[in-house]
Amino acid sequence: MPTRTNFTLDGREPEPSALPAVKGKLYRLYLPIVICLALVTVALAFPQPSPERTIGLGAIVVWALTYVAFVLKRTPLRWLEQLVLLNGMSCFLSFQACELFFTDVYSRSHLFSVMAPLIYVWSFVTLGTRRGMVASLTFYGLSVALGVTALVLSRFTSVALNPDLNGMLHLQFYVLSPLYIGLMYGAATLLDAQTVARLGEVTRQAYTDPLTGLPNRLRFGEALEEMLAHAERTGERFALLFFDLDNFKMVNDVLGHAAGDEFLRDLAGRWRGQVRAGDLLARISGDEFAMIVRSRGGAEEVLGVAERLIHAARIPFYAGGQTHLVTASAGVSLYPEHGRDASELLSRADLAMYQAKASRRGIVLFQPALTAERERRLTVQQYLRGALARQEFTLHYQPIHDLGSRRLVGLEALLRWQTPALGPVSPAEFVPIAEEAGLIVEIGTWVLREACAQSRTWRAAGLTPPAVSVNVSPAQFERPDFAEWVLATLRDHHLPASALSLELTERGTLHPAACEHLAALRAHGLHVALDDFGIEYSSLARLHELPISGLKIDRCFTQALGTAGGGPQSGAQTVAHTIIALAQALNLRVVAEGVETDEQVAELLAPDCHTAQGYLLGRPVAPEALTALLLAECERPSLVG
Repeated sequence: MPTRTNFTLDGREPEPSALPAVKGKLYRLYLPIVICLALVTVALAFPQPSPERTIGLGAIVVWALTYVAFVLKRTPLRWLEQLVLLNGMSCFLSFQACELFFTDVYSRSHLFSVMAPLIYVWSFVTLGTRRGMVASLTFYGLSVALGVTALVLSRFTSVALNPDLNGMLHLQFYVLSPLYIGLMYGAATLLDAQTVARLGEVTRQAYTDPLTGLPNRLRFGEALEEMLAHAERTGERFALLFFDLDNFKMVNDVLGHAAGDEFLRDLAGRWRGQVRAGDLLARISGDEFAMIVRSRGGAEEVLGVAERLIHAARIPFYAGGQTHLVTASAGVSLYPEHGRDASELLSRADLAMYQAKASRRGIVLFQPALTAERERRLTVQQYLRGALARQEFTLHYQPIHDLGSRRLVGLEALLRWQTPALGPVSPAEFVPIAEEAGLIVEIGTWVLREACAQSRTWRAAGLTPPAVSVNVSPAQFERPDFAEWVLATLRDHHLPASALSLELTERGTLHPAACEHLAALRAHGLHVALDDFGIEYSSLARLHELPISGLKIDRCFTQALGTAGGGPQSGAQTVAHTIIALAQALNLRVVAEGVETDEQVAELLAPDCHTAQGYLLGRPVAPEALTALLLAECERPSLVG
């Protein structure tokens, strides 16, 4: 059975990478001192030539050579520690043999007994608790065996023991040494437990996101490398999931970072309950999460896991006395189909996630075609940066009609871009790229000025154009003087406030400065409409508080009108009728977008929705073509009474 990779953080002991460096510095400093002290001790203890003196000097030479090799980087730190230990053990046992068997020389070998506790200490310090215990017991066993051998030989043979032996020395050999070993084992065990606990806490802090308690980017990167190595070895398949919360920045801006943090903690708790054993979910940045999913059931199993997390994210949360909804988008890449290393899998999961956000599909599995789409996005972004300077943007205007009289009651300015390098590029493609690249504010400024200039041109020609609607990006509210700038632009073009209408999405109203700017503009008589109503962050409790004067029903609801049968279409019809009734109750003007059939017109008129735009009523056209329509409107007789 394949080895199961452990992704849990509990009990993980990091390699204390700083410890070898510290020990290496200490050995360089203190080993020469120890060698010098040992040399002085041997010279004083054994002033006359003797086997003990030869043993001591030999041990010192070995230590000195080992130290030189270590300094010259010929001997690794691990070898240095073990050679010093083995040399000390050999020296001790040799001294013990001299003490036992050499009877005809002056002996002060009992001085070497101080080496025993030093050897035990060195064993545990260099080898650790378990291996240090084995080394100490082995060394002690050899010492006892040597003493027993000498005792047996003296009793059953003519071999005589050294008369200098006494009871205290035997006590040192056979009683105190076990006490030393036990003491060192207890101390080492206690220190190990404390060290593991401290290192474990440091590890948890290093590998854990402090806000959510999930693994962080560092731990996720290591786990992904571990999983790749495991999959390469065993052939196991897995998937990488990349999650991003949709427009979470707006939640932080509107509700505050404390509420945003509370939501992230709540979301992490919900998602943690969906994580299976062996999988890993991590928070890798502010509102981005990544997940490693073991896959034995193929892409369907992985997509099922992603769907459960996406569904769990949709659960409303409560903050500021209101209910709020945050959604998530996910990209999925598979090993080995979409990559065999971490960078490939991450890049492709991230690419699929951006596609999921752009298409509002929730989850997207990486496909090779997405790589071409990414290259296309980069190309579009590159050409966008110089589009204004090259005067490649134009405005087309789509008429807004009164459904009863079919009179022109408004115009919506729609941005068009055609570049020699790419040809015509759809706003649905380049506007999100402009927002992501930070170009939308500059482009939005040009659009509003151009719309005002065109309205002024028509008026100078003796025409009476209706209010021109201009779409506003949430990023434009970052400008602190946005309201004053809009009013100044109207004054510069000698236009009344009624000549301009601003449209923004529900997402735009979440910007902290949006309501303040819009209220100032409404106070001067400017019309403000909520665009694409019903498909984003609708909050009925907040709708009556917004400084707006109209709603635009999204085309997905309009196009469901005039269709027979039940099902989803019937639900969309109900939503459209509800929006119309709600707007009328709040005294808001309603415009239905995307009208394409006479049946849709009839069904809009039934609940008294009299204003609409769409291909049935008029396509977006250049200003020159619209001039003829304005002339025709001027020639139409007025409807009185």
